[in-house]
Amino acid sequence: MAYFRLFFILVTFSSYLTSAIARLNSSLHLLPGKEWSLTTRGLSSSVNLVPGETVWTNDIESLPETVHFTDVTMARFILLQEIKLHGDHSGFAFGLCFYCTSSTEESCYLTVMFVDILDGVILKGHHQVVWTANRDRPVGAKAVLKFSHKRNLEIYDAQNNWTWSSKTAGALVSSMRIKENGNLVLLNVSGGRVWQSFHHLTDTLLDGQVLKGGQHLVSRIHSKNMSSGLFSLNIDSLALSAYAKADDKPTRYLFVRPNNSKIDGHRLNFVEFRKANLTFHYQKNQSFSSSSLIFNSSRVQILRLDIDGGLRIHGWNPGKSWRVIHVFTLKGEDECQFPLKCGRYGVCRGEKCKCPVSIDGVRHFKPLDRQHPNYGCHQTHYTPSQGTFDKYRVVNFGNLSYFSYYDVSRAVPGLEYEDSCVDKCERNTSCKAAFFMFDTHASKGYCFLTADVLSLMETPSTVQYYSSLHMKIGIHSDTNVTGPSPSPQSSTSQSYSFGLVLSSIFSCLLALLLVAIVCLLVFQKKKIDDWNDHGLLKQVSSKVAIKSFSYLELYVATKKFSEKLGQGGFGTVFKGVFKDGGVVAVKRLETKQGTKEFLREVETVGAIHHINLVRLIGFCANRKHRMLVYEYMSKGSLDKWIFCGNTGTPLDWNTRKKIVMDIAKGLTYLHEECRYKIAHLDVKPHNILLDDNFNAKLSDFGLSKLIKRDESQVVTGARGTLGYLAPEWEHSRITVKADVYSFGILLLEIITGRKILDFLRPHSSVHLLSLLQKKALENQLKDLVECQSEDMQNHVEEAIDMMRLGMWCSDSDYTRRPSMSTVVKVLEGETHAAGTQQQLDEIAPSQ
Repeated sequence: MAYFRLFFILVTFSSYLTSAIARLNSSLHLLPGKEWSLTTRGLSSSVNLVPGETVWTNDIESLPETVHFTDVTMARFILLQEIKLHGDHSGFAFGLCFYCTSSTEESCYLTVMFVDILDGVILKGHHQVVWTANRDRPVGAKAVLKFSHKRNLEIYDAQNNWTWSSKTAGALVSSMRIKENGNLVLLNVSGGRVWQSFHHLTDTLLDGQVLKGGQHLVSRIHSKNMSSGLFSLNIDSLALSAYAKADDKPTRYLFVRPNNSKIDGHRLNFVEFRKANLTFHYQKNQSFSSSSLIFNSSRVQILRLDIDGGLRIHGWNPGKSWRVIHVFTLKGEDECQFPLKCGRYGVCRGEKCKCPVSIDGVRHFKPLDRQHPNYGCHQTHYTPSQGTFDKYRVVNFGNLSYFSYYDVSRAVPGLEYEDSCVDKCERNTSCKAAFFMFDTHASKGYCFLTADVLSLMETPSTVQYYSSLHMKIGIHSDTNVTGPSPSPQSSTSQSYSFGLVLSSIFSCLLALLLVAIVCLLVFQKKKIDDWNDHGLLKQVSSKVAIKSFSYLELYVATKKFSEKLGQGGFGTVFKGVFKDGGVVAVKRLETKQGTKEFLREVETVGAIHHINLVRLIGFCANRKHRMLVYEYMSKGSLDKWIFCGNTGTPLDWNTRKKIVMDIAKGLTYLHEECRYKIAHLDVKPHNILLDDNFNAKLSDFGLSKLIKRDESQVVTGARGTLGYLAPEWEHSRITVKADVYSFGILLLEIITGRKILDFLRPHSSVHLLSLLQKKALENQLKDLVECQSEDMQNHVEEAIDMMRLGMWCSDSDYTRRPSMSTVVKVLEGETHAAGTQQQLDEIAPSQ
């Protein structure tokens, strides 16, 4: 029996040994020379640092502990912290090393790297870079990592150019260590941490690492290019949000938050990654946390913002490759929402990639690599030798959508129809594609223009919108067409040719004379127009107390239009400072309006004065430029302050109430106290500006319409912003009650802290007004106060009354809406006026 047991033990040990040797051979058989046998015995997890003397050079002489990996990358190790598993056989390690992404050593980075270990030998597969020091400034062979006399850890390239520093001068750093969790730390003489890599994020979080407010994870460009990529992950006030830097504008495409109603209204302080779970720490008087529970059986986990924009948790187990444990997506979505899931111009459907096909069936694109369809696509007829295209035509690719749909604030203002959206792209030389998203039952929608086309998506049949994509397709001009050499001609033909030459010369001279005459006439007309414009300028300046500025004055005041304050559908606003210190806002208009019509509009706006209207100081009008000069409002537009997802301190109840009153008084003046009734027609948070004391003023009268006192309504084309448009716009007959509707929507946004249209919410909660009507029937209006601060809770009854007023103002029947003067009376507490209480109770009963 004893012999049998001994035999069984020997067989088991032999089987295990054979398996281990096979695994070692499969992991190392491609390594050249002695580098396959690198062991962990000669590497330490810590080192004492001597100022001016501790130096490592990126070469085989200084760092002989080198590993060549199967993906043709290489690492030269400085420190290594080994963690053993299953006795003394398998394990893993975190090492500090120079990591070179090619055999030529042209691009090398100082990194912290995860490596797989078997029997004390570093294996050539399964490595992962988890932190990079000089990610945007790679170095080459012979680069140096040294501990300077000032006690900074610094990187210099082979030409002795500074590349990176720990910035620890004066901190008495004496040693460096890599911890078991992968954290690289610099310690002082007493062992205290002076600096640590966990506080300097790249694209990865390790177990126990924290992402705080103000910090970002930034994706890399490629698995072998550690430079900062297109995507970033950071904390906003309520959630963990991912943004794509497309067309130099950060566009949110993903947000992650626990499915826990208790966190509503609480500010997110930091997120902790531990054991493959994210723990969200919120703050309201006292801290509490809520975790996203993810099943996990792996030994090592990392959270990474990947190169396609995906936020994933990756896990590793001994003897196995890294695998994806969890992918964070929006509810009901798949990985197609990630902006580079299928590369540039690739179409994603069911997480599979293909190239786009136009609606007429033509294949204008083909894969960059047929073996890897996720690498993206390029135009079929494009070849690098031909260079860039010099002509384009716009092609319809049908119902394809884009990641930016998840952030409708990135839509181009003022382009609410598909035709105008496509036309805008066609006229813009930098635009490559026009995406248009609209509801299935609406003719209007959102326009998205892009100069850098990332991955496309087939619009799922489950969504409540239809989408269209129009892209510019390049065409090469055929400029090298040559014909055969002419054959010899007879003397008669030569004589005919000579006569033809004389005739051509005479025709050219006549054409030149005609051109000179036309130029003279144009010049004379320009002088006459300039005289007329000058007369109109003097006439307007004499009628209203505003100043006429020259273009040069505003060009200098705005420092060449460098400090941009905002942009709307009709122009861009810049900050300007005059020589006397006066600060103004200069709006440079994009309009085809003639000088006469523009000055008539200036005359109208300049003649109205009210404390709750932004004051027009002056204007600039010449043949090329149209600019308006307004008083400067230091707090910016209202949309930056009222929505709970925005950064900054939420407005308290009294400030919100005061802002509502200011807007109501401004509209009352326009509707009832001017010579003409003035309908603003674009009342929305972006057009309400705030001064230092949060006094609110209406701005941007570019869409306003004058209505005579004896007229009840006026016929005009659709104008305004989706979500704030009154239903009667459908018939193009509007009154000042259209402003009352927009005011009602704005009032609801101010009180609830929610946007009227928010496509990031579940479908049932996208439209705020519909949700309010439902909650009113259920006597649950208080549930819609998004900013659950203590101050708001103390005024919840007043907030509900304000919501009822907002619902009255936004009644679908304009004849049932109150006038703005009635609204002011209600806000002042005169609810007995003109049956007001009865109207409010009909809209939503008291709660």
